Amino acid sequence: MPEPAQHDEATSITVEPLDGGPPDHASPRLSVRARLLRAAAITLAIAVAAVALLPHGSLTIPPGIASLLTPAPTATPWLTTFATGQWVAIATPTVPGHLQLVPAPDDPDTAYACISSSTLTTSGVPEYGPVTVWATQNAGVSWRQAYAAMGTGCVIGVANNSGSSLALTVLNDATGADGAGTCARATFLHSTDGGQTWDTVPHSPLSFPGAESVVCSLWPTVSSLFLVTDATFAGPAESVNALEVTGDQGQNWLRLGTNLPPGAQVMLGSLGQLRTFAVQYPDRSQSAAPGVVQAWVSRDGGLFWARFAELSGDSDLQVIYSDATGTGLCNCTLGISNRLTPQSDLSLQLWLSHGSRWTPAPTIPAQTTPSGKTGLFRWLGITPDGRALALGVPPTLPNRWTTGTGTPTAFGAVLAAYTPRMWAYDMRAQKWSVATAAGTVPCRDVDSCYLSALGVATTATGAYIWVIDDGPSASNAVYRVFVPNR
Repeated sequence: MPEPAQHDEATSITVEPLDGGPPDHASPRLSVRARLLRAAAITLAIAVAAVALLPHGSLTIPPGIASLLTPAPTATPWLTTFATGQWVAIATPTVPGHLQLVPAPDDPDTAYACISSSTLTTSGVPEYGPVTVWATQNAGVSWRQAYAAMGTGCVIGVANNSGSSLALTVLNDATGADGAGTCARATFLHSTDGGQTWDTVPHSPLSFPGAESVVCSLWPTVSSLFLVTDATFAGPAESVNALEVTGDQGQNWLRLGTNLPPGAQVMLGSLGQLRTFAVQYPDRSQSAAPGVVQAWVSRDGGLFWARFAELSGDSDLQVIYSDATGTGLCNCTLGISNRLTPQSDLSLQLWLSHGSRWTPAPTIPAQTTPSGKTGLFRWLGITPDGRALALGVPPTLPNRWTTGTGTPTAFGAVLAAYTPRMWAYDMRAQKWSVATAAGTVPCRDVDSCYLSALGVATTATGAYIWVIDDGPSASNAVYRVFVPNR
């Protein structure tokens, strides 16, 4: 029962006339407490009935009695909740073009944006346009221009454990047909002071003769720069992803991951680690069947990669996190799979592995989740206390999958009335919890929510999650929300 209000103001309520009820046949042998409660109920019923005789059907009742008439909130003992801050819109540079934004991992107010204003000709060939880099240290209140050049695109990266170490790749492919020269004409730059100054990084001498296209990008850590190259060939080889590292600003390059299978997709990992995953095909490897995903992880900066688990099925597994010493957030490896289908598919799946096999995380404890679906649709990130965050359906979505005539209703049409919620999976306890309604996600509804993760900034008290709305009607809309530690 709610606590009475701690003030003397009266509460005005409107009470509807009561219908007649059956006679009372309660036993006359009632305890003193029961008789007192019965007398109070009769007194209250008489008072309420008298309201029906008033001209306007209203009556001013003291707060103590008014609280008795207030329905108790619906309890959800099956669900654990957690608090978040409000989702805050972050202003971005007022420059037209394609926006790529990365937050600093160690400062929640610092972020960097690369905007390419290149356009396409009527035949689809990119034209040169302004490429600008911007920096903010006050969460978008103001932005300063940190770099400007001409190009056809840009890729910006920030070190996983230092917000002042940046790498910038400026693309210069204005021919369209000559994809093989994309990497050769790119410009690589590195900054160690948050974009105040930039150093040009020489190209790697590694070449891919016969490749139909070669695309590459530069990524930083505190002490090294990594060059990830994707070379596409015709025929059985199809593609090769190369990983190189330099510790002297590109004067010397070292090839890494030579034991990886052909076609391995290499990515920089969270918390300063490297990780990769490779989808194997019969013409690439005799050890993997079609649709088998082989996960590879490096824990020594990319010098050696070990295969530790396989996942069968038509999946697109991405390795998100892996403990380096076995004493990290979960003593496990976390992966996600999502076929990037519309939100109404709700098929985002979290996977955990301890080396021998992958185990799917349990379905979120929502009261209604369509059969065969996880209820999740967007990955957000990992908090420093070991919770994996994702967007999904609200926990009390009504069970309404048919119309009043019994005709099946499109799932998206049902979801169009409900705002998504943030869910957190505790990787240690292996349990789900849901954010309270106070942290309302900035989406109109589940079926048209196109928020995508940009990165996580960690502090001593929690994590700031940065997202961008990349929907068809959005224009560089960026948001940030704070998730405190437990």
